[in-house]
Amino acid sequence: MSVRFIVGRAGTGKTHHCLQEIRRHLAQDSVDGPRLIFLVPEQASLQMERAIVDAPCRETIAISDPSSEPCPPKATGAMVHAAHRAEVLSFQRLAFRVLEFAGGYLREAISESARAMVLRRLMNQEAPRLKFYRRADRMGGVVEQLARNIVEFIQGSVTPDTLDEIAGDGQSLDPMQAAKFHDLSILYRAYLEYLGSCRLDPTQYLQVARERFLRCDWLNGALLWVDGFASMSVEETTTLVALSRMCSRVEMTFLMDAALADEKVFRREPFAASRHHPTASTQRLFAKTAQTFDDLRACIAAAGIAEDPPLVLQDAAPPRFARSPRIAGIEAHLFDPGAADARPEGDRPAPTFEPSRLPSEPNEVELIALPSCRLEVEYAVAKVCEWVRSSDRTLRYRDIAIIARDLEPYHDLLSNALIARDVPFFIDRRRSLAHHPLVELLRGLVAVAADDYSLASVRILLKTGLLPLSDDEADELENYLLAFGISGASTWRKKDWLQVRRGSWRASRDADEPSPAPAAELVRKSRDAVVRVLDPWVCFAAASARHLGEPWRDAIRESFDLAGVAGAVERWADQAEELGDLDGAEEHRQAWRTIVEFLDDLGSAFADAALTVTELSEVLDTGLATLTLGLVPPMVDQVLVGSIERSRHPDIKAAVLVGFNDGVFPMRLAEDPILNDDDREWLRVRGLRIAPPTRERSLDESLLVYIALTRASERLAITYSMSDTEGRELGPSSYVEALRQACPDLTVGRIDESSASRSAGDVWVAKDLRRRLFSEFRDRPALNVDDQSRRSLWNGVYEWVRGALTRDVLGLRIAASLRDRIEETLSAMTIQELHRGTLRTNVTQLESFACCPFQHFARFVLRLAPRAEAVVEPLDVGQIHHAILEDFTAGVARDRIAFGDLDDASLLARLSVSCGRVADMASRDVVLSEARGAYLLRRSGATLGRLLRAQRNVARAGRAKPWRTELSFGMDEDDGMAPLDLLTPRGRNVLLRGYIDRVDLIELADRYLGVVVDYKRTRDRNRHVDLSEVYHGVTLQLPAYLLALQARGETLAGRPIEPIAGLYVVTEGSYDLVAHPSAQPDRDPSASTMPQPKGILQAEQFGELDEVPIGRSRHYRAFRKKDGTFGHLDATDVATAQEFAATLAHTKRRLGELADGVIDGNVRVNPCRLEGLNPCTWCAMVDVCRFEIGVCGVRFLGGFSSRSEVLQKMVQEAS
Repeated sequence: MSVRFIVGRAGTGKTHHCLQEIRRHLAQDSVDGPRLIFLVPEQASLQMERAIVDAPCRETIAISDPSSEPCPPKATGAMVHAAHRAEVLSFQRLAFRVLEFAGGYLREAISESARAMVLRRLMNQEAPRLKFYRRADRMGGVVEQLARNIVEFIQGSVTPDTLDEIAGDGQSLDPMQAAKFHDLSILYRAYLEYLGSCRLDPTQYLQVARERFLRCDWLNGALLWVDGFASMSVEETTTLVALSRMCSRVEMTFLMDAALADEKVFRREPFAASRHHPTASTQRLFAKTAQTFDDLRACIAAAGIAEDPPLVLQDAAPPRFARSPRIAGIEAHLFDPGAADARPEGDRPAPTFEPSRLPSEPNEVELIALPSCRLEVEYAVAKVCEWVRSSDRTLRYRDIAIIARDLEPYHDLLSNALIARDVPFFIDRRRSLAHHPLVELLRGLVAVAADDYSLASVRILLKTGLLPLSDDEADELENYLLAFGISGASTWRKKDWLQVRRGSWRASRDADEPSPAPAAELVRKSRDAVVRVLDPWVCFAAASARHLGEPWRDAIRESFDLAGVAGAVERWADQAEELGDLDGAEEHRQAWRTIVEFLDDLGSAFADAALTVTELSEVLDTGLATLTLGLVPPMVDQVLVGSIERSRHPDIKAAVLVGFNDGVFPMRLAEDPILNDDDREWLRVRGLRIAPPTRERSLDESLLVYIALTRASERLAITYSMSDTEGRELGPSSYVEALRQACPDLTVGRIDESSASRSAGDVWVAKDLRRRLFSEFRDRPALNVDDQSRRSLWNGVYEWVRGALTRDVLGLRIAASLRDRIEETLSAMTIQELHRGTLRTNVTQLESFACCPFQHFARFVLRLAPRAEAVVEPLDVGQIHHAILEDFTAGVARDRIAFGDLDDASLLARLSVSCGRVADMASRDVVLSEARGAYLLRRSGATLGRLLRAQRNVARAGRAKPWRTELSFGMDEDDGMAPLDLLTPRGRNVLLRGYIDRVDLIELADRYLGVVVDYKRTRDRNRHVDLSEVYHGVTLQLPAYLLALQARGETLAGRPIEPIAGLYVVTEGSYDLVAHPSAQPDRDPSASTMPQPKGILQAEQFGELDEVPIGRSRHYRAFRKKDGTFGHLDATDVATAQEFAATLAHTKRRLGELADGVIDGNVRVNPCRLEGLNPCTWCAMVDVCRFEIGVCGVRFLGGFSSRSEVLQKMVQEAS
């Protein structure tokens, strides 16, 4: 029974020694003999198992150990084929192994997720007694941090009574600290009481296992090696001491300078900085491991266990760096630049570092600065490819690692870059299960029960893909639920809920607008399938206010069985395997096993505690947040990607260290939000063993940097970025200057954005070249600012490979997809299929084409549209207004009542009747049937009352009377007009169709004068008819409707109709300004605040609309001068008869030109710009066309300085 410590710096062979000793004993006898136990951190266990059998036992060992027995001659060079005696264990695996062997284990062990769920419930339960954390459960991450603090207390043997004593020390603590320790004591005690004598916290496994060591015969006389630990908890230290009593020999390795071992072992003196003692920088670097070394030696001595002289590894040049003097120099001098001068004669000599004597490898150590994280990752992956594909072929993927201090910001970038280069890799990190479909399914089930079939909760379930629906069925059902607002258990259980059609009370005014209409039978079947799964679960949850954990668990499992979840997950895993995605397959299977275990934890953790569905939701969210997956790395040739702290890197030959930035190396550590640094200092003063405060943990960062820089044995590339993913400036690590001092000829290589993206240094195979060519021709600068030599070089490369690329269909498709915009026209065959016979279109479509041809193509040909949702939008309010006004005006026209003759009482009475009729129709609408819909209908009545009073006053000023509302043309309706025939400039016939909101007529002896009225809800768009927009075809609605009335109105009216005005009428007036919502406006509520109608008016017939003799009209935008002519023409809506006719003629010609463009198949992404008009700001197709404002070119339309100039231009064209 003896213990020996093995001490050495990085690369001196500590792990190698342990492995060789184990192999030596296995070579002697792999079956019989004492047990060989190799105790390592959890994440290193698999790699060490492989290492034991992966190499032969060699007689020459890289370290000098006279106590080691040589391998027997028969074993020299022989591979270890059997290792029955050897076991590689972590502390946790050791505990499980002991408990499995010894038996008698009666306490139920809870998992980490169960611990989190229990603590969440305890925080709610103890909230009335808490002072500091009463509402902390509402803060994200508090429960997880509390669990970590309780683990510290358990591992440090801290009791609740100790915390009570500290909290009661009012003289030394401020009130806030006292309240904090009071709350921690309550929660800690409540947790321990919950555990009682029947349950076991995960951190207590070692304690229980130690009690059963004596039952394990295989531990007696065993040989134990301990490697890879920089620190140990009190429980781990106590366990090692107990093992040392039973094992015949124990060897423990420590990463520290040999001088520190000399000081502590031989001189038995404390640290002191002198010429004969370790330097201060060495002490700081290895402070963490030295402290662990001290604590462990003290415990072993107190236990009376013999300590053999240590094995101190202090070779002049560490064996790991035999082929890399530069890395050896970094290891020796980076953190101790004066070490060589300070050591007395006879101490470990510093490795010789003279650039002139280095091997000829020029890139043994590189330090590279790059503009961004993306380019940093691209460079790292390119470096891996360079090392593997270089001419000497000395490195394989498994010899290389990409190392980061924090892997999270690099994970996705590295994964995508490695996949793009076809580099096999394994990312060593725990993967969160937070967004796995199984977790979302569990959350969705609880949400459905808690929220009574809410739309949001059902959508969560549909998106998991784990309900008994196909993807298409789930999508159709989700679209239906969104479009019609299906929510609530009572609605879901109605057999006729499919009859509730949103908007069924109003027909679409544009037959060409796409509208979602899922097949009723498909939706009904999908609904029934969902209800079969969810109803038993929802009914169970509603049967009682509270349920124990086991009934909740069983009900969830029943829902899983009804949905066939297990089979679906297995199918996913099988499909992933068929595609070669072994990680994905294992992830699905492991996720299923984890969720099954999680449900078991739910049942056992709350076996005697009843939960409401809300409490269940809270504890589940807390527990699910802790679930992670740890995939086992397959033993294949692949690059290892990992963080310094987690990954136990094997014997790698080359490494790329990414993110060598300030704030990352060393990392800025955040204080514990519960036990801050002051709290920890106070606990340590009281003699409690807990984690050190932030300022001490910051010293450990140097050790992590040291480990990262000394992992590779031959080549090292260090990179840092000058900006983060959001473009913020970043600085290099504070260790960069120390690196340059430790390696004198090391310079910082800088790669700018242009050279990184236009370099051919990382082109190794045809795929790389193709990717570079696409990148070059997509991103190259404009010709007048480009580097002509670089441009010519890439042009030459392109010409050289053009022949091969033309045969690469995939390459051509990718090249086409990288264009800034689509600049194509449809083929003649496609045009013929789309426009069979005469083109039937409407003004909205042609205006869309004028704004952007691709917008028209996507919206009206491909029929793309945003997914409809059951929310009240401005469009819905506008259609409510239209429906009420249509009903009101139709009643006035039907009763042949002059609009101007209505008094306020009659007008409001008729309006009330119209509102009632629309409300009855809208009650079938799921959304408008709710309280908000009712409110909007009431508000519409008040708003339209003001509008109709204003319109009545307009009607009194002239002779116009309402004739028809919702007058259609070209819509094949019995009471509508025929379509407007257009002959395009290219001789094609086009039929224009649409709806006119309202037509007013003025009867003359031989004809009618016609006025077109179009209602607009908003006051921000179309305040007046912008004749510049009319000229270019982007606003043609009013003049096009006037053309239709002129051409087709006679068939309904019986006389010709001469159009004299087209007007926009805004249905919402200005808001009343009051001091407080409860105050009433000062003005008369019956006074009109509605804006004037705006549009275009024919001057010669204006007297029929407003009989005002001179001055400004109160009802229209017009000003009559004393001589009878009109003035202020640029600020009003009046046009002469010639100008009015020219406007209509120009509109007809422009409609034909736009129709020609549609028929010709123009689908270019070519948006227009006209002064304040920018169609891209409100276009729903911006995600499809990939047009980038400010990057891609636009089509600027010529503007006009005044309204008169536009009218004069159209008159000239007409003549």
